[in-house]
Amino acid sequence: IICVEGESSGINAEYGEDNSAKSELAYHRRIVEVEKGAFTPLVMSTVGTFGPEMTRVIQRAAGLISKRKSANYGETVAVIRQKLRFGILRSTLMTLRGSMMDSPVADP
Repeated sequence: IICVEGESSGINAEYGEDNSAKSELAYHRRIVEVEKGAFTPLVMSTVGTFGPEMTRVIQRAAGLISKRKSANYGETVAVIRQKLRFGILRSTLMTLRGSMMDSPVADP
Protein backbone atom coordinates (compact mmCIF):
# COMPACT_ATOMS: atom_id res chain seq x y z
CA ILE A 1 0.00 0.00 0.00
CA ILE A 2 1.44 3.32 -1.03
CA CYS A 3 0.16 6.50 0.58
CA VAL A 4 1.07 9.77 -1.06
CA GLU A 5 1.54 12.69 1.28
CA GLY A 6 -1.46 14.96 1.14
CA GLU A 7 -3.95 12.21 0.27
CA SER A 8 -6.72 11.68 2.76
CA SER A 9 -6.95 7.94 3.11
CA GLY A 10 -8.05 6.38 6.36
CA ILE A 11 -7.24 2.99 7.81
CA ASN A 12 -10.36 1.54 6.16
CA ALA A 13 -9.00 2.43 2.73
CA GLU A 14 -5.64 0.88 3.55
CA TYR A 15 -7.21 -2.45 4.43
CA GLY A 16 -9.51 -2.42 1.39
CA GLU A 17 -12.70 -2.38 3.43
CA ASP A 18 -14.64 -0.36 0.87
CA ASN A 19 -13.79 -2.51 -2.15
CA SER A 20 -14.22 -5.98 -0.76
CA ALA A 21 -17.57 -5.93 1.04
CA LYS A 22 -19.39 -8.05 -1.57
CA SER A 23 -16.62 -10.61 -1.98
CA GLU A 24 -16.20 -10.84 1.79
CA LEU A 25 -19.92 -11.53 2.24
CA ALA A 26 -19.85 -14.24 -0.43
CA TYR A 27 -16.76 -15.81 1.15
CA HIS A 28 -18.36 -15.84 4.61
CA ARG A 29 -21.49 -17.50 3.23
CA ARG A 30 -19.40 -20.21 1.57
CA ILE A 31 -17.42 -20.85 4.75
CA VAL A 32 -20.60 -21.17 6.81
CA GLU A 33 -22.34 -23.46 4.31
CA VAL A 34 -19.43 -25.66 3.24
CA GLU A 35 -17.08 -25.69 6.21
CA LYS A 36 -19.75 -25.27 8.92
CA GLY A 37 -17.58 -22.68 10.63
CA ALA A 38 -16.47 -19.09 10.54
CA PHE A 39 -13.32 -17.30 9.40
CA THR A 40 -12.22 -13.87 10.53
CA PRO A 41 -9.05 -12.44 8.98
CA LEU A 42 -6.95 -10.78 11.66
CA VAL A 43 -5.01 -8.07 9.83
CA MET A 44 -2.09 -6.21 11.38
CA SER A 45 0.13 -3.73 9.54
CA THR A 46 3.90 -3.57 9.82
CA VAL A 47 3.68 -0.36 11.85
CA GLY A 48 1.45 -1.93 14.50
CA THR A 49 -2.03 -0.80 13.51
CA PHE A 50 -4.85 -3.32 13.54
CA GLY A 51 -7.56 -3.96 11.00
CA PRO A 52 -11.21 -3.55 12.02
CA GLU A 53 -11.85 -7.28 12.60
CA MET A 54 -8.71 -7.63 14.72
CA THR A 55 -9.72 -4.64 16.82
CA ARG A 56 -13.14 -6.18 17.49
CA VAL A 57 -11.60 -9.54 18.44
CA ILE A 58 -9.17 -7.89 20.85
CA GLN A 59 -11.95 -5.80 22.42
CA ARG A 60 -14.19 -8.84 22.84
CA ALA A 61 -11.41 -10.96 24.37
CA ALA A 62 -10.34 -8.14 26.68
CA GLY A 63 -13.91 -7.61 27.84
CA LEU A 64 -14.37 -11.27 28.69
CA ILE A 65 -10.97 -11.62 30.40
CA SER A 66 -11.30 -8.40 32.40
CA LYS A 67 -14.77 -9.41 33.58
CA ARG A 68 -13.65 -12.91 34.54
CA LYS A 69 -10.51 -11.78 36.37
CA SER A 70 -11.93 -8.47 37.67
CA ALA A 71 -9.06 -6.64 35.95
CA ASN A 72 -8.83 -3.22 34.37
CA TYR A 73 -10.13 -3.30 30.76
CA GLY A 74 -7.46 -0.93 29.39
CA GLU A 75 -4.61 -2.89 30.92
CA THR A 76 -6.08 -6.14 29.59
CA VAL A 77 -6.24 -4.71 26.06
CA ALA A 78 -2.61 -3.57 26.36
CA VAL A 79 -1.45 -7.01 27.52
CA ILE A 80 -3.29 -8.78 24.69
CA ARG A 81 -1.81 -6.42 22.09
CA GLN A 82 1.66 -6.85 23.57
CA LYS A 83 1.42 -10.64 23.54
CA LEU A 84 0.20 -10.63 19.94
CA ARG A 85 2.98 -8.33 18.77
CA PHE A 86 5.72 -10.29 20.51
CA GLY A 87 4.29 -13.60 19.29
CA ILE A 88 4.29 -12.38 15.71
CA LEU A 89 7.79 -10.94 16.13
CA ARG A 90 9.07 -14.24 17.56
CA SER A 91 7.59 -16.31 14.74
CA THR A 92 8.95 -13.88 12.13
CA LEU A 93 12.45 -14.04 13.58
CA MET A 94 12.34 -17.83 13.74
CA THR A 95 11.24 -17.94 10.12
CA LEU A 96 14.03 -15.61 9.02
CA ARG A 97 16.92 -17.16 10.94
CA GLY A 98 15.64 -20.65 11.63
CA SER A 99 15.14 -22.38 14.91
CA MET A 100 18.17 -23.24 17.01
CA MET A 101 16.46 -26.45 18.09
CA ASP A 102 16.00 -27.71 14.55
CA SER A 103 19.60 -27.20 13.44
CA PRO A 104 21.50 -30.45 12.80
CA VAL A 105 24.38 -31.29 15.11
CA ALA A 106 27.65 -31.95 13.28
CA ASP A 107 29.55 -35.09 14.30
CA PRO A 108 33.30 -34.54 14.93
